[in-house]
Amino acid sequence: MAGTKLDYTLSLSKEDFLRGFDDAINKAKGLDSGINEIKSKLTELAGVYISFEFLKDASSAFIEAQKTASQLAYTVGQRGGLSSDIKDLSEQSEKLGKSSFFNHVEISKAQNALLNYGISLKQTKGSIEALTNVGVAKGKSLDELISVVGSASAGGRAL
Repeated sequence: MAGTKLDYTLSLSKEDFLRGFDDAINKAKGLDSGINEIKSKLTELAGVYISFEFLKDASSAFIEAQKTASQLAYTVGQRGGLSSDIKDLSEQSEKLGKSSFFNHVEISKAQNALLNYGISLKQTKGSIEALTNVGVAKGKSLDELISVVGSASAGGRAL
């Protein structure tokens, strides 16, 4: 009898072991699909984050462009310029922004800085393309070049 009870206990343990093993495999498969679902959700979240960052950067760039355009319009008005002058400078900065190393906001800021140094509207319109070319050729920022040109045009006068 003892042998029979031992055989029954071993066979029961073997069945329990196999059932438990199958349950473990099924649970692991469930975890695998859960992990894949988590990966999918993380990928979606990453996409949302990237989209948010892009929108944040785009809105900041738009606000900066609007602020710069407003400053340029104010400066042109202070120098006795007309709305056609503002339009000409804006078109020039857009055109150069597409064809040069500098973007249109940097070019508009440079135009504004030249005007603030007392350089005329006509001189500003005529010199900005050359300044962008020199900036690219010499690896200089427009701010640096405008500072040199503005100081030279001031000729020692107090700014």
